[in-house]
Order: sequence, then C-alpha cells, then structure tokens
Amino acid sequence: MTNASRQAAFRDFTVTAPADNAWSVDREMAIDLHAEAKRKTAELRKRLVETASAPRLLRSIEQLEKHLGDCLEDVRIGLLLSSFHSLEADRRAYDTDEGRKELAPDLLAMLVDTANSVRLLSSVFPQAQRLEREGFALAIARSAVGAPERLNEPTPIRKAEIAAISDQVHKLAKSMQEYREELRSYAAWAKNFN
Repeated sequence: MTNASRQAAFRDFTVTAPADNAWSVDREMAIDLHAEAKRKTAELRKRLVETASAPRLLRSIEQLEKHLGDCLEDVRIGLLLSSFHSLEADRRAYDTDEGRKELAPDLLAMLVDTANSVRLLSSVFPQAQRLEREGFALAIARSAVGAPERLNEPTPIRKAEIAAISDQVHKLAKSMQEYREELRSYAAWAKNFN
C-alpha cells in the first residue's frame, strides 16, 4: 500500500493513518484478547442454547467459535472478520424496538460485549488494520464526492428562509431610505430656526 493510498483528502484537511508497525500489539495482549473473545463467545452460545432463542444468532455464534480456533495461531483473519460482520448484523437486528422483543436484555448485552471483544481481537491483525484504514478512507472519499456542490446548494426549506430574509432586507432598506428622506426634511426644516 502506498502512502498516498493511506491518505484520504477531505475538504481542507487530510486524514493519515499510521503505518502497520505503528499499530502493533504485543503477543501477550493478543493472546489475552483471543482468550476473552473465546470465553465470551462460549458463554453467549451456552445462554442461547439454554433459552432456545434466536436460531440465526446461535448459528452465527457457532461459526464464530469455529473461526476463533483453539489458539491465536489458528485464527484466519478473513474468516474471523466474516464472522464478526455476521455478529454485527445480528446485533443491529436485535438492537431495535422490534428486536428487543425477541431477545432478552441480558442476551443483547452479552451479544454487544462479545462483538466488542471480537472487534478488539481483530484489531491486532495487520491485515484487519489495513482493511479498516482503506474502508475509512473510502467512506471519507465517498462523502467528499460532490461535497462542494451539495454544500452550496440550499435545501427547499433553506431557499424559503433565504427568500424570507431577502424580503425583510429589502423592506428594511426601503424603510431606511424613507427614514433618511424624512431626516433630510427635518434637517432642512431645522435650518429655518438657526
């Protein structure tokens, strides 16, 4: 990846992500994050089996457990990220008014906690860091496309506000002109008394 592709220009500033080695994590921390992700995934799977709820979520959790492997060296980051995205989709689905009716609050909390642990674990892999930077840069670039035109083009409500303000300014200018004329006439009248 070139340095230019690590940068995403957006209007008047540039966002630059650090190089891969600047985000490295020591091995002990990576092992701890892996162990925590495995523990939380196993606990969530156990609770889902006990409650016999959310079969799709249970399948996602079982797939995640498989992709976590027995140790850190077993993790294939592409498969872990795929499982993580499935887990995040489940989290978004259950974290709605309708979804909360189907999943107990403690299970939703466990789901969010597990997803956060898997996100942390995936962040120790340089490949995931690269994908995250590229995704971030792409999102910024997409939001910047056509931004000057969008910023300069007022919405219909804003156009109405501008028209109303413009009308008030014209009325005020006309009133000030009339007032100026009135002041001139008073000034001329006042000269008669000097």
